[in-house]
Amino acid sequence: MNRPKEIRSTGLIVAGVHLGGPGYPNAERTLMALRESGEVTIREYGHWLPDDFRLWQLARAPLLKRAALIARIVLGNLWSGLRSLIGFWQTGQPVYVPYPAVPLLWLLSWLPRKMRPVLIADAFISLWDSLFIDRGGSGSAKNGFRWLWRLEGRALRSADHVLTDTTANAVYFVSCFGLDPARVRAIPLAVIEPEAIPMRQPAIMLRQKRFRVIYIGTLVPLHGIDCLLRGIEPLLKDGRLEFWIVGDGQESPVVEAFCAAHPGISLQWIRDWQSPAEVSALIQSAHVCLGVFGGGGKAARVLPFKLYMYLAHGRAVITQAAMSLPAGVPSPPVIGIDWKQPEQISSNLLHLLSNPSQREKLEREAEAYFNSYLSNARVVEAWLELLRDIAELQRN
Repeated sequence: MNRPKEIRSTGLIVAGVHLGGPGYPNAERTLMALRESGEVTIREYGHWLPDDFRLWQLARAPLLKRAALIARIVLGNLWSGLRSLIGFWQTGQPVYVPYPAVPLLWLLSWLPRKMRPVLIADAFISLWDSLFIDRGGSGSAKNGFRWLWRLEGRALRSADHVLTDTTANAVYFVSCFGLDPARVRAIPLAVIEPEAIPMRQPAIMLRQKRFRVIYIGTLVPLHGIDCLLRGIEPLLKDGRLEFWIVGDGQESPVVEAFCAAHPGISLQWIRDWQSPAEVSALIQSAHVCLGVFGGGGKAARVLPFKLYMYLAHGRAVITQAAMSLPAGVPSPPVIGIDWKQPEQISSNLLHLLSNPSQREKLEREAEAYFNSYLSNARVVEAWLELLRDIAELQRN
């Protein structure tokens, strides 16, 4: 039995147990944008996990809760896999598996290739990389996660097309898991764009007379919190500036120790989860937004969601110069620094403080850049090209 010979590029089946909500907006916003384009019909044969679900809960939850979560994911993927198989054989439409695609892909990998649907996998961030690298693992920890590396590799190799966010990540997936480079594409991520966010603008979120510098994101080694703090430290007593850190995570003790060592400084730390409206308001209130300073490796392979949001809101950005981008996308209008020289953060902040025209120029360029290269409209264009290519391959 061979796959159907005709793939209708206007249709897409969505399968798997996937993550959505503000924490993982890519798949949800991609499908919303495709629907709104009027070019693609969507059949949802999968299941969205609750908006507040985080993958790290699987590692930290009590044993019984962890078992229940794993059972939910496994059973949900089995049921979704069966439905997507039937849907594919009835319609010939390709199957999109949003992040985390690995569980369903692994299950389908045991079918002969000619019996599988045409699979489009959202690789996004490697599960093995996240669980091992993001937690600073090494040695025995690496060996402990080796089973996940094998599982993820088998799963991704079963996909006809693997989507990732940057060219460097595409190269990483190819080299790490032995993927066919021709099957891997680096396209922009879909985000919650500012105009789609119901705005709330409390007074504290408005731009104040003092120069407001904001960092938003999880406190993990990837983001280089230590570099960021050392970069702003020389300016803590400068009454013209105020600093905000919005986020929590593995590196929170570093921030706690920093605040304890500098009592009475102009530093606000918001640890609670913020809604999209609150994040948007915070970004709008900022004069400068701080990005990622985690150095080489994974930090240099990504363009984080936060940079998408900073650029979408038209804000001046300081981040490390080492970064990667989707295919065909030029360098963004940001101030890039050497992560090994955190003093460049303070010197550039003082420059922007003293040169408002330069900051305003960066703001205009940021918004224009986002609209031209990273907006959801560009995501739709990339998807339509992919679906046309799939249809062409099936006809030949």
